[in-house]
Amino acid sequence: TGYIDFEQSDISKLYYSRGDREVGVEYKIMNFNYDAYKSNSSNSYVQVLHWSRLNGIQNCSSEWNCSDIIYNSKDNQQVAESKPTIITTMPSSGVIVLSLLFAIIVILVVIFTGLVIKHYNSKLVK
Repeated sequence: TGYIDFEQSDISKLYYSRGDREVGVEYKIMNFNYDAYKSNSSNSYVQVLHWSRLNGIQNCSSEWNCSDIIYNSKDNQQVAESKPTIITTMPSSGVIVLSLLFAIIVILVVIFTGLVIKHYNSKLVK
């Protein structure tokens, strides 16, 4: 497995037409299969998908003789790429307390701002 990169080539490159194929590129996407390994250790990888340049990734048809994908997990399910999101809600009492604290802070800021504006020209503020 890993990153597969394909590059479009043109006539200005030195290696044009040396190994670069525009059509007919196809890959078998293989997967390790423990049952196949037990029966024959040299034949432990089986085809699970088919990739072609024209059609992209395709599920296997009967002509390709593919197996099911086996995931490396306890329940043979696809592993998530990130941790699951856990959403918790705050109890209503916590919301009320936070709202009151916010209101008190807003009131204090308004009072302080009003006092600064009222006494702007006094020595206390300057």
